[in-house]
This record gives sequence, C-alpha cells and structure tokens, in this order.
Amino acid sequence: MATFKAIVINRTASGQTVALTDFDENDLMEGNVILRPEWSTVNYKDGLAVTNTSPVVRRFPMIAGIDAAGTVESSSHPSWKAGDKVVLNGWGCGETHLGLYAEKARVKGDWLIALPERFSARDAMAIGTPGYTAMLAVMALERAGITPGRGPVIVTGAAGGVGSTAHTAIAILLEQGHHVRAMVRKLDARADKLRDMGAEVVVADMLDIIAVRAAMQGCSVVYFTMSVSPNYLEAAANVAVTAKSLGVKAFVNLAEMTLSQMSDTETTSSPQQKQEWLAQQMLRWSGLPVVYLRPTAFFEIFLLQAAKGIRDDNAIRVPFADGKTLTVSSPFNLDGEAKVAPRRAPAVGQHSEDVLREAGYGADEIGQLRKLGVLA
Repeated sequence: MATFKAIVINRTASGQTVALTDFDENDLMEGNVILRPEWSTVNYKDGLAVTNTSPVVRRFPMIAGIDAAGTVESSSHPSWKAGDKVVLNGWGCGETHLGLYAEKARVKGDWLIALPERFSARDAMAIGTPGYTAMLAVMALERAGITPGRGPVIVTGAAGGVGSTAHTAIAILLEQGHHVRAMVRKLDARADKLRDMGAEVVVADMLDIIAVRAAMQGCSVVYFTMSVSPNYLEAAANVAVTAKSLGVKAFVNLAEMTLSQMSDTETTSSPQQKQEWLAQQMLRWSGLPVVYLRPTAFFEIFLLQAAKGIRDDNAIRVPFADGKTLTVSSPFNLDGEAKVAPRRAPAVGQHSEDVLREAGYGADEIGQLRKLGVLA
C-alpha cells in the first residue's frame, strides 16, 4: 500500500479531528495529473476548516489546503508532463476536492497553470491565490484600454490598514502613469505616505455623500474598497450613486467576501456578508459599468482581529458567523486589482469568467451565468 503524509480532517461521532497522518494513495480523488506540492499558504479558509469554526469542508476525510505550487509527477493531460512546474489556486481543493497540504495530490490538469521560470514555488506561494486573481484583473484592464489619459482613478479606503489592497493598488497605478486620487477619512501619517508616493490625497468619509461627490469630481474610474463595517451598505450606495451621477467609465467593486452561498432565498447569519451581497445587488441594478472582484477576505486583517482569542483561549473568532469565506494574503491581490476594469466596454453587471472562477465560483455557477449572458 502506497501512502504519503497529509494534514487530514475527519469527522467522528465525537467531533472533528485533524492530524498529520499517512494517507492511502488509492483514496485520492479523480484527476489526470499527479502533483507533488512543494509550497502552500496558510489561508484563512484552511484555518476555518481545521478548527471547525465554519462549515468549510463538504466531505470527509478531507486533506486541507486550497493552493500549492509544485512539480508534476505524472500526467495524462495533454498540457502537462512529468517535471513541469505548476501552480494550483482554489477549484474546491480543501473543500470538496482533497486539498494540497500533502506530499501528493491528484487533480485535474485544467486547474493548473504553468509556474513562470523566474518564480520559485516558494515565490509563487508568497504571492498566493489573491495575487493570481489580481493579475487576471490587471490583464483585463489592459485589454479594456484603460489608459492614464482617460482621467484620474479614485481609490476609496486609500489609507487602509494591515491587509488593505489600496496602498499596493495605488503604487501600481502610479507606476503605470495614472493620476491617482487617494480618498482618506483623515490626514495623518498614512495620508502623508500616499502623497509622498505621488497620489493626490483628498479627505472624505464614505458616509458623507456630499464629500464623496466633491472627492470624485473629474474621475473616470472608481476603485471601491472598504473594510468590514456595519455601515458597508450605506457607504457602497453613496459611492455608487455619486459614480452614476458623474458618469464614471468603470467601477471596480472589490468585495472581500465569498458570497456564492447567498441568494434571495438563501442567506447567512454573517452581517458583513449580508451587507456585501446586498451591495452587489444594488450595483447590478445601478446601470454602472461594474467589474466585480471577490478576492475573499484578507488574512492579515482577521489574523489581527483574532489575535486576542488565539492568545487567551486558542480560539479564532471572526465576523462571519456561519458564512463561508476564503481568506488570503493581500500583497498578491493588489498587484492585479489595481488595474481591473471590464474586458471591453462593459454591459451592465458583466463579470470576467476568469475572475469569477478564481473567486470561487464552480463550473455549474459559471455555466448558469453564461446562459444568462452576464459574462464578459
């Protein structure tokens, strides 16, 4: 019997167990590529899974780990051969498909992307799943022809906190030659740093629609991001109403939650997820040229929020209740989201299929969206 080491989550009559143990190769799930993972990341979703904090795992036993970079051991897929260096992000690994915290994995070749020669496996996982999503967004912006000459880009929540994408987004946009208007709630050292980078700094609270309008005047693109807040929906509405009134060319909605479990007939007990889902419905109705990104929640933010519980009683507490979310490291995410925009002049509410897939949508969900004509 061939076995390998893996972090395995199991469920018994007495509860959930997690252990580094031997796993039988014969019990691997279907796939046409055998992968040897070399590096992975500690995603928040993996934390929820192994601590049984939220119902992430859909089958047992489950190997944890939603992403990895490694080497192909064998393949019957036409695109891959033994020795190829590859990266896998998401695709249900660690949730519905055996994950990547293991010495071996059997996956579908269509889930893999080639690891660029200039990156090591460790480099790729230092960037992580959100960075790959972000890079898709960068390419979408470039294909859409969003150029510096089209007017300023306003970035909300620009000062941000640990895990915020705004700072990196601003740096990338400035490097490309865009005029970036960084919207902050107050002038402080973080605002000074943005100004030193070359951004125009404006002060406005997203809950003050008059101030938002003054800050947004003359901008062609809105990059909307906001951290977890009980006022998220109101802020999103203020920014969207203003953007619609001023006729912006693109509205990038960075929603930091995975909302695939929600609809008008199925909800969650997470207040934040409810607000973000409602905000996205509002944006779909708005007639704005919206690009939707769901890079999930950023690990750094909630690691800090959870620090006290971890220190005091070894418990992770986050504001999601039983809502499902996938959390990832922020720097990679930024690299693409900074440049996100529609693949072409967008129809209302259109999504990029690649971004949807990387944001956690399954093939069935994407198929339904394709039938409805809302994919770019």
